[in-house]
This record gives sequence, C-alpha cells and structure tokens, in this order.
Amino acid sequence: DESLGNYQQPPTSSITQRKGVTTMGVLKPKVVCFTSAKGGVGKSAIAMEVASCLAARGNEVEINMSTRGASGDVNVVLVDLNYAFGTVAATLPCVSDMKNPPTLADWVLKIREKVVRGLSYEDKKVFYFEVEDKKELQTQEHPRYASFIYKMNRNYLRFTRQEVFSLLVKEPKTGMYILPTISSNFDVAEIENEFIEIIIEELSNFFDAVVLDTGNNFEGFTQTAFRMSNEIYIVA
Repeated sequence: DESLGNYQQPPTSSITQRKGVTTMGVLKPKVVCFTSAKGGVGKSAIAMEVASCLAARGNEVEINMSTRGASGDVNVVLVDLNYAFGTVAATLPCVSDMKNPPTLADWVLKIREKVVRGLSYEDKKVFYFEVEDKKELQTQEHPRYASFIYKMNRNYLRFTRQEVFSLLVKEPKTGMYILPTISSNFDVAEIENEFIEIIIEELSNFFDAVVLDTGNNFEGFTQTAFRMSNEIYIVA
C-alpha cells in the first residue's frame, strides 16, 4: 500500500516471488503503540490480538524482507509498558506459567552493566566522560544513569541477537515474542525513560513490528512510547 508512510520502492532486481505473491516493495520495521484514556476499554486485548495475528500470518504476508530469516516468518514482539496491571503477563499462559520470566527490569540491568563497563574504558571514543563521572555514579545511593547514557557512544549500548532473544518470551502457537512489564511496582522508580527508549530501539533492530501496550496515563513510560512510535492507536 503506497499510502503507508514507510513504503520504499526497491530496485527492480530485488522483486521476489514467494508463494505466488509478488513483493514490489518492503516496509521498514514499524513501532505501533496502543493507548487509552481510561481502563477497561480493551486496549491490551487489541494490542495482543494485533501482535499475535501479525506473527501467525507471517507466512502469508510480506512486511519486511530485510530482517526476515530464511523461513519467511514475520518477527513480532509485544512490549507491555502497562506496569500498573501487567495484563499481558496475566493473560498469556506462556508468560503466566513461566517461572521468573524476563521483564523490563532485566533489560534495565543489562543496560546498566553496559554503562558501567563503558565507564571503565579509557578510550574516549567509547565514553565521553570526565574522571568525576565515574566517582559520581559510584557514590550515588540511587544511581541515575540518563546523563551517562547521553555521554556514551551508542554503539556500545547495542544488544546482540543472542542478548535480545534471551530477554524475551516466545508464544509457541503464533511465534510472537513478548516482553512482560516489571514484576513489581517498586521497580518503576529505577527505570528511567532513557532505558525504555533504548529497549524499543534495540527491538526495532531485530523485529519487523514492535507492538507497545501502554497504561492509561501520560507518565514517563507512555510518553516515551508515543515519541518512539510510528503509529499510535487510541482505544475508546
């Protein structure tokens, strides 16, 4: 559909035939956000259905050939940013039946490790910091990492494919991947908006579609989701 903003026309030589379908163009990875002004309107249910349908129909629909493997699957990840309820984890058995599933908090720990590792480098190409920066982070009772993230070369905050998929849960029936929200509301204060931004960026590197389910609020997580999304759907 040429009306889609991310449509790109590839060279004629890249037109491919697969299962009787001619692919005339490819779409960039897309971040789609579902939100609402109040609870109970079906926002999370719609987000889950859209993500699972995209993943299940991956063998029929062409979305983005560049990130797809040889199997022709469409890689879809559903991210639960609704920390107040955690509806995704409570609804999907692949998460609720799993003991200690990975959550947003696990991603945050990984990002922190990368920042601390960057502080240990002497190479200025890695981390544009002063000596006081390292001391400041070490002496803070509740360290805040945002200011250090902005001083780092973002290449050193990248996640490998192995890291990304080890921090997700796979739904076996559809092939959809899931990133559950934090398991405790006490962890909210520890998750800075910059962490959410990095997580969405990294997922976009490995998935054709990143589906975000937000809370019915306009707080930090939700604001970051809006800013990072290509499309936002408000469920009323």
